[in-house]
Amino acid sequence: MTATKGSKRIVFLGIDGVLNTWPGPLAPELVERLNVITRATGAVIVVHSSRRYRESLSLWLKDGGVEAGAVRASTPHVTWLGRGGICVTSQDRDAWCEGMPSRADRAVAIQHWLNDHPEVERFVILDDCDELGHFVGRPEFIRTNRHEGLTDAHVARAIEVLHG
Repeated sequence: MTATKGSKRIVFLGIDGVLNTWPGPLAPELVERLNVITRATGAVIVVHSSRRYRESLSLWLKDGGVEAGAVRASTPHVTWLGRGGICVTSQDRDAWCEGMPSRADRAVAIQHWLNDHPEVERFVILDDCDELGHFVGRPEFIRTNRHEGLTDAHVARAIEVLHG
C-alpha cells in the first residue's frame, strides 16, 4: 500500500459489519457507500480491520469494488510479533501505549497511526465493534450494525465529520 503522507482526511475502515453483513462477502451496495464517502471528501482509507494482515488486501478490496487508489495504508498490530506487530513483551506494549488514553488494541493502533501522521486534519472510524476505547462516543466514531453494514445515514454523518 502506498504512503499516506499529505493526506488530510482519513477513513479508518473496519471491514466486517461495515462492508458486509456478518458473516458474508463484501456487499456491492455497502462498498459503493464507502466510495461515496471517499469521492465526496477526498479521504483515503486506512484499514484497521483484522483483515489488514491479508495478503494483497488492496487488490482484494479493489476486486470487491473499492475505488482504486482509495486504500493507502493499514494500522499496525499492537500485540502479535511476526504479523506486522511491533510489541514483543507486555513491557514493550506498555511503553508503546504510554500517554495514550486507551488500552484497547484497535484504539491504540489508530491513535499511534494518527500520532505518526500529524498532517491529518479530519478522520472517521467506521466499525461495528465498540472496543475502540477513547474513540467511543466521539463524533469521529461511526458504529455500524453488523447485520446492516454501512447505511446512508452513516455516509451522511461521515461526510459531515470529514468536511468539518
